[in-house]
Parts: sequence; structure tokens; C-alpha cells
Amino acid sequence: MTTASDTKSIHDFLAENPNVDVSNAWNRCYSILTDIKNKIAGQFSELKLDPTCEGREYYTSPNGEFEGSFNAWSGNDCEWLVNSWLGNRKASILDMNATCYLGQETDIPHFVMVFGTVPHLFFYFDFIPRKNIMTDEAYLDKYYAPINEEYLALRGHPNFQWNVSHGTYMRTLTNPSTQSLTAELNDENIDILEDYAHKMLNH
Repeated sequence: MTTASDTKSIHDFLAENPNVDVSNAWNRCYSILTDIKNKIAGQFSELKLDPTCEGREYYTSPNGEFEGSFNAWSGNDCEWLVNSWLGNRKASILDMNATCYLGQETDIPHFVMVFGTVPHLFFYFDFIPRKNIMTDEAYLDKYYAPINEEYLALRGHPNFQWNVSHGTYMRTLTNPSTQSLTAELNDENIDILEDYAHKMLNH
């Protein structure tokens, strides 16, 4: 039976718990994302920090309500490698990212990983395809079939609930690797997602 809780927005979750200190989650999750970023960066030489990142190593909004960091590198076969976060560690909300968009020299899927708090734990992961996986079965089999069992295991894990975006654009991005999950904010669940993230990075 469908209930109203099945379609809560981020704003609804935050309204219910607006002042949760999520600093410990930030420490763990952003550390994981930074480790992921460093492993990716190690595959490329001569990555350079984009000039637009100057002064954004740490910043706050004018009213002090939000804080964050934005760092992005590019070079060689890597068009855009991002390690960033935005939120309020004392007021429930965080959005933390590690993203790698590869150059045109390869058709390997792009890598996208997000941790968040609302203040429940949020996790988003995706291999963004470089070809039309609706028609290119060889590409689908090469990059998405090898992760199928791990994908289904996490998708069916009892600790996690599937999250559906309220935005129609975000829903169009869903493909066979997309994970969009929520869970209780605890170390056990972060451990599970950390293990999953590194397995996907290895793929």
C-alpha cells in the first residue's frame, strides 16, 4: 500500500529533522570520496586544478548558512575530475561528490558518486554511458553486465530503500548501473557503501 511517506521530498525530510549534527558523517563520507578521487587521479598525469576553483577550497555563503568546497582538475584523457561538497554540518544537509568525466579518447563510462545526508544517509552512484545502451548491446555487455550481481545485491539489501527523484530530468538518467538509495545514517551502512564504491571503481 502506498503512503505519503513514499513520496517525501528532500525538503520534507529536512523539515522533520532540521538541526541534526552530521559532522561525523561528513568526516567519513568525504574521506571516502577523496580517496576515490585520489585513486582516479593516480591514473592520469599532469592533471591541473581549474583556475575557477581558486578561493573555493573552503567557502561559506554570505549568510553563513552553507559551507563547502569545490575542486576540479583536468588534463590528458580526463576532462573533469571533481571532489566537492556543500551543506551545513550542524543542520542536517550535506551533498558530497566525486565525479570523473573522461576524455574523447575512450568510451569507458563516466564515474559519478554522491553521498548525502537529509539527515538520513543518501547514496547515488552511476556509470554514465558514452554510447546508446538501448541499441549497442556489445557496449552494454562490456561495461554493465559485469556489475549486475553486485548491483542487484545492493539494490536488494534490507538496510537500503530505493530513492526516486522528484525531478523528471534526473529520472531520465537512470540506467542499469544507477543506484539511488537512502538508509539510516550509521557506520554500518557507510561501510557497505564504501565497499560497493571501491568495487565499482575497480570495475
